[in-house]
Amino acid sequence: MKKKILLAMFLLLTSCQEATSTSQSGPVISNNEEVSNSDISVATIFDSKWGPQYNDLIIGNLGVDIPYIEVNNFIVDVSMDNFGDPMVEIYCEFAEDEISTKLDEYSLICQNEGFIVNYQKVRDFDETGYGIIEYDLYVADKIINETQGLEIMFLEGNLNGKEMMGIFAYTYPYDDPYQWPSNLVIYLIGHDVPHLEDTGNYQYDAQVNADEYGRYIDMIITGIDAEAEQEYYDLLIENDYVIDDSDYDEYGYYAFDPTLTFVIQFKLTEYGLEIYIFEI
Repeated sequence: MKKKILLAMFLLLTSCQEATSTSQSGPVISNNEEVSNSDISVATIFDSKWGPQYNDLIIGNLGVDIPYIEVNNFIVDVSMDNFGDPMVEIYCEFAEDEISTKLDEYSLICQNEGFIVNYQKVRDFDETGYGIIEYDLYVADKIINETQGLEIMFLEGNLNGKEMMGIFAYTYPYDDPYQWPSNLVIYLIGHDVPHLEDTGNYQYDAQVNADEYGRYIDMIITGIDAEAEQEYYDLLIENDYVIDDSDYDEYGYYAFDPTLTFVIQFKLTEYGLEIYIFEI
């Protein structure tokens, strides 16, 4: 699953949102605007529940629709997340005293459509000068096919001086937790890398993350035996990787691929075989 840093603008500075958001597939449209057929270019076998005028923006970017909540006024937009992927944003206008109820209502709607919904009390530090911020966040997750998942985050915020419910939806590469996460690796570097043979006993806890240095995969393989680290070392050597063990005690092995474009860092710990894959 992707980790994204994308809510600060809605929580704190959303009066600037229209200037900073990038529309990817069509116009930004509010629910009470008329849209001509010439504005709609996507060819779909079904229409978005938010209205056929949003097919390009929602289905065109995500490949699927997202759950709908009854609302009179809303804005749909698309921006790029911190992975460079499209993220659908929907801002729903409710009376301020309704929003907490609407968040619970949308949670139930998502659950009824097969999403697993989790509630979080989030405490973050905002580097733009606001200091510590706290907010309630709902995260809805659903596997939509064997290679892709859909995640929706929704919360209360402010847009142009109005209290709204913000819905942020994006897809992420999905892999079976009992198989090597090829989809995540291909998503990161464009191709797979050598890996230990799946035995059916191993479990992979893997996700793509991003920080100021770029994107990387963070993985722990559990159910593995004590020889797994050496086996992986030997496998990488067989595939012409160059391995640096100078910081092994603290960081483990660093295996550089033959083209010197990415690194596989790995070490056997009390938690399992920990692996990080990142671009150079």
